[in-house]
Amino acid sequence: MQYQITEKRSRPRTKIQSYHCIEVQTLKTLFKYQFKIWNISFHGMCLLVQSDSNFLNSVSVGEILNVNYFPTDLSWPPDVRQTEIMHITSANRSKFKDHFFVGLKIID
Repeated sequence: MQYQITEKRSRPRTKIQSYHCIEVQTLKTLFKYQFKIWNISFHGMCLLVQSDSNFLNSVSVGEILNVNYFPTDLSWPPDVRQTEIMHITSANRSKFKDHFFVGLKIID
């Protein structure tokens, strides 16, 4: 049986055109984390993070970090951009069980 999922977001999402993943080092750890960018809108982008990831304990909403954004064209170096953590939201769909969405906004 197939289910059709109705989009409930307030802003439309688009496929990522310029960046495909990020690398970030949090202020609380020395570890670098890498994530694929899940989706993007005009107001920011979103990461899909497993609930047991230490990354979730290392960041907080409103925190500003320097993030390396890797372009889809891998021949170019990553862009370093100041980025704000906008939200950390439980992904309660069965498809994303035990995951969180982390919203990011480039501020520079």
